[in-house]
Amino acid sequence: MAEAEFEGELRIISNPPQAHVTVNGIARGKTPLRVRYLPLGSYTVRVIHPEFKIRQTRVTLHREQPSRTVRVMLRDASLNATLR
Repeated sequence: MAEAEFEGELRIISNPPQAHVTVNGIARGKTPLRVRYLPLGSYTVRVIHPEFKIRQTRVTLHREQPSRTVRVMLRDASLNATLR
């Protein structure tokens, strides 16, 4: 079977929850989130929550691992401002 015939899935979990998620720049919803029916390949996952630093990671779905869970611990943006 060709690689394109397989579908993958991303599960995104954040602390705190209810963070906005984009996958390759497309809004997908809030955490906890399950994004299904993705073609296998690489994806940029961005997790955004008010008052927290934006986190971004790159995830690759492939035939041997078509499903991945991304766990993100968000950091308080105000902590960075006070440390400068």
